[in-house]
Amino acid sequence: MIKFKKGIILLALVFCVSLVYGAHTANVELVNYTSFVETQDANFSLKVKLEDGPHLFADINITIPLTYVDVMEYDNFGLWECSDYLKGQNFIINCTNEIRKLSDEFLLNLTAKLVLSDKQIPIKVSTTDLEPFTDINEVFIDLINDPSPPLLSNIQPPNNTFTNDDSILFSIDASDPETGIETGNLSYALYGSNYTNKTLDCNKNNCSTSLDLNYNHGDKLCYYFTIYNKGGSNSTTNISLLNIDKEGPLINSSFLDSINGTNNKDGILEANISVSDEAGIKNCSLIVEGNIEDYTKDLANENLSYDMTSSNDPYNFYIECFDNTKNSEITDNYTIYYDKTAPIISNNQASVYSDSATITFDTNELSNSTINYGLNKTLLDSNINSSYFSLEHSLVIPKLDSSTKYFYQIFVRDRWNNSNNLIISNFITKSNSNSPSGGGGGGGSSDPPCDKEDWNCTEWTSCSEDGKRTRNCEKLRGCSSITGFDPETERTCTYYGSQGESSNSRISENKGGDIFECNDNKDNDGDGLIDKEDPGCIVNGKYVPLRDDEFDEKGFGVTGAAVIDTIKTGSKYATYGIGIIALILLSYYVYKRKRHPKVKKELVDKVLEEGSFKKR
Repeated sequence: MIKFKKGIILLALVFCVSLVYGAHTANVELVNYTSFVETQDANFSLKVKLEDGPHLFADINITIPLTYVDVMEYDNFGLWECSDYLKGQNFIINCTNEIRKLSDEFLLNLTAKLVLSDKQIPIKVSTTDLEPFTDINEVFIDLINDPSPPLLSNIQPPNNTFTNDDSILFSIDASDPETGIETGNLSYALYGSNYTNKTLDCNKNNCSTSLDLNYNHGDKLCYYFTIYNKGGSNSTTNISLLNIDKEGPLINSSFLDSINGTNNKDGILEANISVSDEAGIKNCSLIVEGNIEDYTKDLANENLSYDMTSSNDPYNFYIECFDNTKNSEITDNYTIYYDKTAPIISNNQASVYSDSATITFDTNELSNSTINYGLNKTLLDSNINSSYFSLEHSLVIPKLDSSTKYFYQIFVRDRWNNSNNLIISNFITKSNSNSPSGGGGGGGSSDPPCDKEDWNCTEWTSCSEDGKRTRNCEKLRGCSSITGFDPETERTCTYYGSQGESSNSRISENKGGDIFECNDNKDNDGDGLIDKEDPGCIVNGKYVPLRDDEFDEKGFGVTGAAVIDTIKTGSKYATYGIGIIALILLSYYVYKRKRHPKVKKELVDKVLEEGSFKKR
């Protein structure tokens, strides 16, 4: 009985020791954990460690409530075999390991859901040993509500700016450090119209979109941005204004109008203008003769300048200005001179008559003119002038005495009072003719003497009833006919009607009015006549070897030559003439026959033969 009681007591002691010795204690810690905000991801580890007990871990269970988070991923650093399943609103991870361990870490990747307020989420970890004894621990993670809307900055285009583009880029910088940017909208409308919304493309910390719009100058576009974060909060900008500007700056060119066409005194072209534009002025340029000569970025009053070189030629210029939206405006074309050079006089010529003289000359720039003249070279006490500005000048000196020598001097002045003059020249008036002298200039002319090739003369006219042949001669270049060749413009002749011949044996004309100037006075073809069939004549001013129209050396004279010429033309009138002559000779023969019957037949035959002439 005593031994039985001792056995029971020993068994109870072993059981109690076993109970005390088999229990274990586990410790759970959060590693690399910080509080996180709704909608954000959290990556951290659960470290499970045996604090006390005789046995190692056999199983580890992790229970995560899914009310406010989603489990995206999990892993462990040991050789645990894990599986998961859902139980109600809990996500349970169950891990086992045949190699008993004192501790291990489990990696968790969680994503927070939206919360209306801050939340504390419990994660329960239970460890079981081989006895099996189980120990339960709990850790908490903090989920913070995001009450702040996104932060917005750098609106493009800025408020109250100008553009001339049809394609416009709208953008805004947006950030939200708690939850991040989700999306955004652009709302836009012409001033006074309903708004249209367009979704923005958001990438990192910027949201943007482009609008292809065709607006008119002066239109105003209203717009604003609305940006949403992932926590459901949003931020909206104030309404901005975009001005559509498609016209260039306004240029006040009144000063340019005042100097247009004038002569500059100091050689510096100063183009002073005032420029305005709502979009602001970017720059202005002075363009002289097509080249940009001055450039400025002064945004108030523009003072553009250019150094000129003295010249008779004008400077043509204009100004172009750009505003800040790349619109440009161009002024009218303007002209200004910087002329300090006197005109140059050339081609001084005097056409002289018995009672007047016409003085002609040229200048290389527009000028007026004055001619001083008189009988004394040292006292030119009379003058004529022309206030007309021209390049070609012609002034008539009237009321002159015939056969008198006059002296004259030419003075010219351009529009800018630059003046010049020639040395004194002279001419002698004609005695009894009103015809010009042929273009001779004054004695003081510096022109070279004329050659024959310097003249272009027309053909001689037919002999007129007043016994004259004339032609006109035109000078081809500036030269002096006084010191050089002066062509003849008039010849005398004898008028014989439509078939008349000149008394000058070297000039004649036929019925057609052709003028023959023969040069050898010989019967070149042996027909007994010096006529237009003989080679060596000048017809109408041109040499023709087979033409001649000189006199008959056998005594026909001018009239006889004309008759013979008529016979040789072969016209129908020649036939009539031959018939008439034959009748005359036949009548003469009959008459002689009656009065002198003894006339021999041979004589009659000879007369008849001579009366028929030699027909060609």
